[in-house]
Amino acid sequence: MRAYCDTSLLADLLLDASGSQGARLALSQWQAQGEVVTSRLTAVELGRLVIREGRLSPGTRLNVGALPLQFVALDEQVLLRATVLPVQFLRSLDAIHVASALITRCDVVLSRDRQMVRACEELGLAVG
Repeated sequence: MRAYCDTSLLADLLLDASGSQGARLALSQWQAQGEVVTSRLTAVELGRLVIREGRLSPGTRLNVGALPLQFVALDEQVLLRATVLPVQFLRSLDAIHVASALITRCDVVLSRDRQMVRACEELGLAVG
């Protein structure tokens, strides 16, 4: 089994948001069942998030490699797939996440982002 975890779920964990217990549980359950993957884009999004939230000084690097995840390359195949996804309302970075989930043939997408969840459902991807 393979789950794709987008940035929104990991952000809850990182910032210890109100939904972080649920996010932690979902992530650990999927890790126990198999593999959890995310895009290399997640490292950029999380890095920017902690700086915006004042949790990390500019110039300091967040160690996303310590997360128990496999990282999907942000390559030409992913970018081309993201470009042609037939979901009109999908934002660019979310399209990259959805394309990464599709290319890696994930069984489920773990997300807290309503638009991303809606896009995944439109494309027939299971959402957790």
